[in-house]
Amino acid sequence: MTDLTLPTIHLNGTSRATLSEGYLAASRALSDAIRAFNAIEFNCRDYYVQPSGAWAAAITEREAAAAHLRAVQQYLKAHLIRLGDRLADEVNDEACELWAEEYELPEDDSND
Repeated sequence: MTDLTLPTIHLNGTSRATLSEGYLAASRALSDAIRAFNAIEFNCRDYYVQPSGAWAAAITEREAAAAHLRAVQQYLKAHLIRLGDRLADEVNDEACELWAEEYELPEDDSND
């Protein structure tokens, strides 16, 4: 991820606690969204009636969507680390587990 512009905690700004709570809540909600995304049934049998290349395109699009989710996850983690949130490591551990469970793309069994 490119360098991010991260918040600076100061007397006239939002409190560290408020920022941490917001980023942590977003991170937890994103973890739920990633679980739901990974649980979506994704099979070539839903694409074989379309023109040639539809399954490959669907795989590429799904991988791009997963990459966007990971990017948001890294964005949130960077903010939590900057804020010195003790839960940043917990969020990172959970993220690693979620992406380790990432969907495995089924083999193209349209010829069966």
